[in-house]
Amino acid sequence: MPSPLEFHPDHRAACFLLCDAVSGIDVHFQVAFYELGQPVCANTLVDITPVLDRKNCAISCYQSQLNEQPYGDIVMGLNRYRSMTLPEDVTHAEGFSQWPSDLIQKIGPLSIPFHQIHRLAPDSEESGPLVSIIIRTKDRPNLLANAMRSITTQTYANLEMVVINDGGKDVQDVVQSLSGDMPFQYVDHATCRGRALAANSGLKAARGKYCNFLDDDDVFYPDHVMCLINRLEMGQEKVAYSNVLNVFFKGPPENPQNREKEELVFNFDFDPDRLLFENYIPIMSVLFSRETLASVKGFSEDLTLFEDWDFWMRLSRHFSFRHVDRTTAEYRFYGTSGMAAAHRVKYHYDQALATLFDRTRPLMDGRAWAAFRRNAETQSEQPEIERDRHHCENNICPSPKAAPLVSDAVVRPPQPMETQGMEKPAVRIRRKMGGLFSKARGFWRQRGEKGVDRSKPPC
Repeated sequence: MPSPLEFHPDHRAACFLLCDAVSGIDVHFQVAFYELGQPVCANTLVDITPVLDRKNCAISCYQSQLNEQPYGDIVMGLNRYRSMTLPEDVTHAEGFSQWPSDLIQKIGPLSIPFHQIHRLAPDSEESGPLVSIIIRTKDRPNLLANAMRSITTQTYANLEMVVINDGGKDVQDVVQSLSGDMPFQYVDHATCRGRALAANSGLKAARGKYCNFLDDDDVFYPDHVMCLINRLEMGQEKVAYSNVLNVFFKGPPENPQNREKEELVFNFDFDPDRLLFENYIPIMSVLFSRETLASVKGFSEDLTLFEDWDFWMRLSRHFSFRHVDRTTAEYRFYGTSGMAAAHRVKYHYDQALATLFDRTRPLMDGRAWAAFRRNAETQSEQPEIERDRHHCENNICPSPKAAPLVSDAVVRPPQPMETQGMEKPAVRIRRKMGGLFSKARGFWRQRGEKGVDRSKPPC
């Protein structure tokens, strides 16, 4: 069948119709995608030298199309190129990208690596330390394929993938097909053992000096690992994290029209006190040294949610985190318009949050609360101060000969993070702070601090 990369819409439509048919057949066979207008990463070459004249004769029958484009010359040129690695007596060959039908059923035609850049292993003197990317997955092979592609396209070369299949259908064929030349380890749990235990299984299997988690429904940008490892290798820190963009989809992410909303909310500098009250470091944003595991013994396996937040809180008691102010990953959500709503659909969100705060109580003293509130208020006020300064410079204080003022919406310089579908920073922080203050007041009431003046931080 034609590949889904073909230019002509009829060829692409034929591809998707045939792949739909393949998905409904419970028979295992090989599917060969051919190339016409768009070359593919061919894994099968067929010598057509003996039947070249017959092929040319068949092409000549499509005179109406040949009047539009010299398809005969184009096809013959591609076939001549495909013979380059074959014996001398082979003058023309056809290239095919051949894949098993059950793999197509799992990940669909758009996830097949028709274009694949083979990674060259770096020499010992030019390679950096090995980095292990740990993926937890269960019964989402199509999303797993997207996550894996974002790893294989990293600009940093010395990587390994560690895939933990937590009780789902076997996806080792997906991992093997999409990993390319990158080394990988595959750990298969016979039954679902939970998020935290799956994370610990990944840490045990990982061989790298540094580790980074990537859940199967999220993706890295190509420079993610390079940005973070450069920072760690140049400095003294053991943990570094970047900014993450939240992206909400209303359908399969392969279709750009399904990209419904974006928001940048995970871009805060490191504050260990803030981390006690707010989960502002997504798991995929963090690269950390294995040496840290000597101080923090992995993920808490009694937690069903927020296991990463708990891990970062415990890690932050021993190490300072380096924030790299660059967006290098996407936190993806499907069929929902908010983070909390997405989590509440799948988990006992409020119960898990209460459990986490209960175990964090020994760390929540008055000093931590005061520092958290002071820093959050400072970040909330700063965007408004900058906005007022720009507004004064551009609008409020014109010279006497200046032209009449126009709308502030036209003149005001764009503020940070103001794009379509985003809240202004001050509005977002005030909204989040309101909820956090309410939780903190409840916490102090439980400790018998009922007479506290709520206009001031408890101390």
